[in-house]
Amino acid sequence: MGSSKPQKQLNPYLRYSSMAFELAGALLLGYWVGRWIDREWLLPKSLGTMVSMMICLFAALFHILRNLMKSQS
Repeated sequence: MGSSKPQKQLNPYLRYSSMAFELAGALLLGYWVGRWIDREWLLPKSLGTMVSMMICLFAALFHILRNLMKSQS
């Protein structure tokens, strides 16, 4: 039923550049969500933006590291 073709690996440049775009996208998402939180809750000194960006940064780094570890094995 299923074919047992070996999976074609991505070019290393393509794989690493996609990780950079994932990180940049996560930071932009965190910034956008944080600015919205700051406006809605009237938080001082962009507290929502800082917290939201840090959460998105850690989530993106976790995702990237997990993918790197998976590709090593």
